[in-house]
Amino acid sequence: MSRFEIFSQQRLGNTWRNLRSDWNRYAGTGGLLGMAASFGAFWRQAICAPHGVGAVCPSSAALAQTMAALLPPSVLTGEDLVVELGPGTGVVTRALLDRGIAPQRLLLIERMPTFCRMLQARFPHVPVVLGDAMRLQDYLPHRRVAAIVSSLPLLSLPPECRSGIIAAMRRSLDADGCIVQFTYALWGRTPLRRAGFTADCCRRVIFNVPPARVERLRRPAPNAAAG
Repeated sequence: MSRFEIFSQQRLGNTWRNLRSDWNRYAGTGGLLGMAASFGAFWRQAICAPHGVGAVCPSSAALAQTMAALLPPSVLTGEDLVVELGPGTGVVTRALLDRGIAPQRLLLIERMPTFCRMLQARFPHVPVVLGDAMRLQDYLPHRRVAAIVSSLPLLSLPPECRSGIIAAMRRSLDADGCIVQFTYALWGRTPLRRAGFTADCCRRVIFNVPPARVERLRRPAPNAAAG
């Protein structure tokens, strides 16, 4: 068997495993009907508010698992809050729960009511807030934030909105906390890095539509310029 044939079989196998994993994530909420409802809600929101969604398809299982995998062990074993910004249909939320984050440690902040209702039905034990990421501090209980997991389309947001969100992240995150953010820009400096955050880990996810890059970032120095 040639190297090309081996590579093709491996690639086909990986694609099938990712599709099967996507299916399994929706099977507990109605199988095909649950998947159709999630994709339908996503595309309705994408049509009505394309800049707010910033994607052409929901995040794949491969992307969600990569984002969850970048959380360091200190976050997994701790008790501080893990905030998810822009959870959408809940694919990343499911991966965070599967990774071992307890439901009571999660706080989901979503600005679209349709997605909020879906998240509340799918994850009844996880707090869901209908709100704006620029007001992140207003929604936080009196608990420290160990990590922020963000699916927000920072590159497609207006500059003032993007700057407001990054400033809210900076103010809310623990000094030793981290941000996990994905982008469709596979190369170049991301908005968080331009704002002074330091990336200590980066992964590219080819099996996503479109392919994506995931970064784990740390807070900048107190005197660093805001983005």
